[in-house]
Amino acid sequence: MKKFTILLATIATLFGTSLFTSCSEPESNEPTIVGTWELTETEDDATLVVTFVFNADGSGSLTQKYTEGSASSQMSEMFEYVYNKDTRELFLISESSDFELFEEDCKLEATITANKLKLTIFFYDSYDDEWYNDGSITLTRVK
Repeated sequence: MKKFTILLATIATLFGTSLFTSCSEPESNEPTIVGTWELTETEDDATLVVTFVFNADGSGSLTQKYTEGSASSQMSEMFEYVYNKDTRELFLISESSDFELFEEDCKLEATITANKLKLTIFFYDSYDDEWYNDGSITLTRVK
């Protein structure tokens, strides 16, 4: 009888736990910009690795590592970002930077899938009062 009572209590606990967890909010399957994204390009003995990290709090980092033969160099930048998922506009904000992506006249359009992030780069021409497409890069989700 004691074993039956323990078994019944265990089943009741498992049932109660499954009811509680099944009533929680469903997770969104919509891809998010939050995560680590990487682009690797290789030509001859030279390799360029670009890594973007977008945190949930609106902060991020960009690291660019270039290796050619036995020589290598690396640049990193911490930034804040504003992303509008409805318009797909992405603005990167940094106080001082050597990267063109952080200039005031630059905006990005982010197209996100589960494992790819395509960033289309636009620069503003104040003379024409127009945004011009300056190409795109496609990164792969690492984390």
